[in-house]
Amino acid sequence: MAKEKAASLRFVGDSAEQLASGRPLAPGDELDLTDEELDDPYNQYLIADGKIIGTNPTGESQVTAAKEKLTKSLSGESEASPEAATDDTKEG
Repeated sequence: MAKEKAASLRFVGDSAEQLASGRPLAPGDELDLTDEELDDPYNQYLIADGKIIGTNPTGESQVTAAKEKLTKSLSGESEASPEAATDDTKEG
């Protein structure tokens, strides 16, 4: 019999919550999130607030990436490079 893959994240909040998708979470629930779910600002908030933690190296890297995305989002930083921005007011 094949061994089941362990979830990379665990919900450790004090009370029930739900993901942005509406999926319910109870304290102690183990879960994996898709890239789309990790990109959702509300789910990033749950991670940044310490309610979702990594339980293995994969989960820990997902938590770190989600926190960085939320920080950039809140600070107004864009993921586009500065070189991509152009000044349309310059005369030709």
